[in-house]
Amino acid sequence: MTKFKVEDKVKTLYGEGKIVKIDDSLIPYHVHLNDGIHWWCCEDRLELIKQNQTIHIYNDGTKTTAILKEGKKVVDKAEAICHKDDEFDFAIGAELAFNRLINKEIKVGDTVEVVDNGKSYTAYADWFEENNCKDLEKYFVYHNRPKEGLYAEVLAIGGHKLFEEKTILAIQTAFKEVYLIELDGVKKVTE
Repeated sequence: MTKFKVEDKVKTLYGEGKIVKIDDSLIPYHVHLNDGIHWWCCEDRLELIKQNQTIHIYNDGTKTTAILKEGKKVVDKAEAICHKDDEFDFAIGAELAFNRLINKEIKVGDTVEVVDNGKSYTAYADWFEENNCKDLEKYFVYHNRPKEGLYAEVLAIGGHKLFEEKTILAIQTAFKEVYLIELDGVKKVTE
C-alpha cells in the first residue's frame, strides 16, 4: 500500500504540486508541479503538505450534519437525526454530530485516555443493567472520578436512560476499576 494517494498535495525537491497518478513501478508517483512541470518520483522524495482542517455543521430541521474538510475536500462526515417524538434542538444535534465525527472510531476493546473527568458518572449503577453488562458493576468505582490522563480499556458502550443523546462508555483500568464516562470525556489512544 502506498503512503500517498492521487490528489495529495506534496512537496518535492523541485517544488510543490499534487500527485496525479500512481502506478506499481519502482518510481510510482507522477507529480504535477505548480509550475506546470511533470515529475516522477519515489516515496522518500515526497513530503505531504497538510491542508487546513475545518468542521462545518448545518441542519435541515431534523438532521444535523458535521463535515470535516481539508481545504475544499470533504474528508469525513457524521450525522445526528432527531427522533420523531423529540423537539429539534440545533445545539444538541450539533454536539452529537460533532462528537460522532471526532470520536466515532472508539469501540469496545480500544484504549482511551480520560480528557474530561467531569463527564464521568459516580453513582449510575443502573447503567450496567440497562445496557446488559451487569457483570461489570462489581468493579464500578462509586463516588470517584477517573483522573484526567488515565488510560483505560473500553469494555462496553451504551446509552443513557434519561438523556438519549448521550453515549456512555464503561472503561476499565489496569487495576480492574470500572468507570462510566461520556464519549466526549475520552479520546482514543493511537498506537
